Amino acid sequence: LPSMLFNTSVIHKEGFILAAISVVIFNVYATLQKGPFKASRTFYIVAACFFIFLIRNYVFIALLPAVFAWVLSSAKKYNTILTFSITYLAGAIIFFNVNKLADKINLPQSVSNKQESFEKLGMPNTYIAIDTLKPTFKSFAVNAPQALSHSLLRPYFTDLSKSPFLLPYIVELLLYQVLLVLFIFFREKNVSSPDPFIIFGFFFSISVLLIIGYIVPAIGPIIRYRSIYLPFLLIPIICTINWKKISNCYK
Repeated sequence: LPSMLFNTSVIHKEGFILAAISVVIFNVYATLQKGPFKASRTFYIVAACFFIFLIRNYVFIALLPAVFAWVLSSAKKYNTILTFSITYLAGAIIFFNVNKLADKINLPQSVSNKQESFEKLGMPNTYIAIDTLKPTFKSFAVNAPQALSHSLLRPYFTDLSKSPFLLPYIVELLLYQVLLVLFIFFREKNVSSPDPFIIFGFFFSISVLLIIGYIVPAIGPIIRYRSIYLPFLLIPIICTINWKKISNCYK
């Protein structure tokens, strides 16, 4: 993907984070598919997770429930969608109530503080207004649509007024939206039950994109931060589109 290629090939943290996420995914997948349990794989997973936590702790927090549900649904052969739904419901309950068990750990407040820190950095050319996030479930729920809109749909064509350099990203995002439309109307009908890894990618990427939308008030950084998570959404879409059916429409 153009934005991912650009943002992982320059001096930013995204390339390192993508590498660490890839280490986690590869070793979890290898353990689930090949087995047996190996201490070396556990070491690589733990080391990569620790690195992610040091660089961007919210990515680590989003990765934990996704990996747990992936392993559980694959190893135990549980219903994939149900397993992920229950895991994330439990994760949400823990997220908003962990401070009752440990006073010093307030995850919603941490996200709110992160938003405030970004706001204090100043207003770049691509600044966009975001609603103030409070450390309550209601505030997170109310702000969720805006957060996803910013992290998934920006920049709009109207955002060109902020910076002409946004044009390539606008075109790129438009192409992805065309793929989504093709997926809706021309997807394969006989696709088997979703692979746990595919659902892992969806839940993990949406979780991170939601956090990015909550805390980042500028389109430029949003484009950079989200670039490494787009493949988790786009690859399943591209692979599920019935391309033969589309080509037959133009014969």
